[in-house]
Amino acid sequence: LAGRSLGAVCHIVQLAVSQKRILGYLEGNMVPFGRSVDFIKEQCAVYQQPVSFAKKAVPEMPLASWEEARICLWEILCSASVHGQPGVITLSNVKRLFRSRFNLELSETALGHSRLNELLQDPRFSDICCMELQGKSQVVVQRVCDPAASAAAASSTRQPPSSYWQAFGYPAPMHVEQASGMGSHGMSWLSHPSVDDGFNGHSRLPAGLLEAGRPKSGQ
Repeated sequence: LAGRSLGAVCHIVQLAVSQKRILGYLEGNMVPFGRSVDFIKEQCAVYQQPVSFAKKAVPEMPLASWEEARICLWEILCSASVHGQPGVITLSNVKRLFRSRFNLELSETALGHSRLNELLQDPRFSDICCMELQGKSQVVVQRVCDPAASAAAASSTRQPPSSYWQAFGYPAPMHVEQASGMGSHGMSWLSHPSVDDGFNGHSRLPAGLLEAGRPKSGQ
């Protein structure tokens, strides 16, 4: 780098980090790429293992499975929906909401991706959400196919799309109006504890919804 201007040196270093994968970052320090956070996350994603760089010893939360990730993200987006419009949340808030509302850790590497935005663009989330850029922030936008679907998403049932249940061979759950006529055999509802998650009101999920989303044994 002898004889290079400061601007040229900065440009070379930036290219080494962003494009050439020669350098990377770890705990605020610049290191060889093979020791960087990005490299570690890529390796964890290959083996579908969680990774944590937290220095504090905190109790580990259960990792969200694909089924739980889909259902919980749909519930979060429904809670963010206002006046029938698709729910929108910032990408940076997704993991926090999983922890505060469902006591689950959403680990992109455990689900085979090295970045959270890549995870949410996985085809398995294609009927749940899409990624958009609003200003300088990435946001997660609820996927709604038509006005009727938008109204259903904003209703108190807050259920994932019927295509989700069909994928696992289950009929779509009944709406509240249908279940109310079933007496004690109708779906019960569980209210999550109130948390300061930036939304109004309480989030609700049908009892046993997470278990119902799992493939049946032997499948």
